[in-house]
Amino acid sequence: MKSKAQSPRDARIDSQRVRKKMEGGVPRTVKKSLTRDDWLHAALEVLNDRGIDAVKVLSLSMELGVTRGSFYWHFLNREDLLGKMLDYRDVELTDAAIKRAKKLPGGPEKRLADLVANVLYGSLDRYDTAIRAWGLFDERAYRRRRKVERKRLAYLAAELRETGMEKETAKFRARMLFGFLLAGPLGAGQQTKAEKAENIENCMKFILI
Repeated sequence: MKSKAQSPRDARIDSQRVRKKMEGGVPRTVKKSLTRDDWLHAALEVLNDRGIDAVKVLSLSMELGVTRGSFYWHFLNREDLLGKMLDYRDVELTDAAIKRAKKLPGGPEKRLADLVANVLYGSLDRYDTAIRAWGLFDERAYRRRRKVERKRLAYLAAELRETGMEKETAKFRARMLFGFLLAGPLGAGQQTKAEKAENIENCMKFILI
């Protein structure tokens, strides 16, 4: 059963809600049936906190306070869940952000600045480090990670090209901007909103020189 695609903001809010439900690692009483996205968010939080080996159907069902029957309503098995986790990062945390940026009025500079802010403020990169670690020893996760990275780099380079940059310059600076986004979560917890905004502004000035 496929659920309606969420906006990046809604995905972040749902992830926080499921994370609160799971705190303490003890079963909780759930008053309504869990959705497919509830399971995905829970699995991604476990991936983030404990790694891919900890993503198990039984432990997830215990932490969410439901039976395994709820899981099998949405997924065929654990492997299906793992694939859908990778799909979620590809579609909800990448395609949705790019689609949102493309709809914005204004030029490429405005779209890029908004995308960067959306990624960092909306925590759309929340699972990137954990998925990169997963891909170190799992071929499917590695291939999907590389696919998403190529998609993100291609979009950044295309927007930079629209500013008038030469093709190779745009590709190089897209990699620089991509690196800034990868490093974004490091120390982000100690930054104020004003400091984040200043870092984004300085990065964009440097990239667009």
